[in-house]
Amino acid sequence: MTTADEAWEYVKAGDTIELTFMPNDPDPIEKGEWGTVIDKIVLGPGNYQLWVEWDSGRNLALVHNAANGSQWGDEFRILDEEAVIAKRRAQERIAADFEFERDRIRDTREFFPRRPRTREERATIMGSWAWSERR
Repeated sequence: MTTADEAWEYVKAGDTIELTFMPNDPDPIEKGEWGTVIDKIVLGPGNYQLWVEWDSGRNLALVHNAANGSQWGDEFRILDEEAVIAKRRAQERIAADFEFERDRIRDTREFFPRRPRTREERATIMGSWAWSERR
């Protein structure tokens, strides 16, 4: 297990991370949100900017300033490959369940078509004999 400062040293593009602390952002990412590191920019000794593509769809950089330590910088942990694979499989299962339900609902629409709304639609479904009797 690495400390927050060590995580900044070891992280690289392509790593999957989990946010643990974001103190000074007006619109922060939720604690526990996962993201993929796009780029790591070294601004100076111990000062980093980490661009992340979050699973929520946002792109927001994390910052770290070694002079101020963890009081000022954002904190995260680097996720191991097993955790990433487990989460991706869970997401795939959820997506597959959604696809199944969507297809099931689509199939029921074939058996229960929408109600006709116009006179012409009713005449097409009921046939011309129904309209001739009602006139």
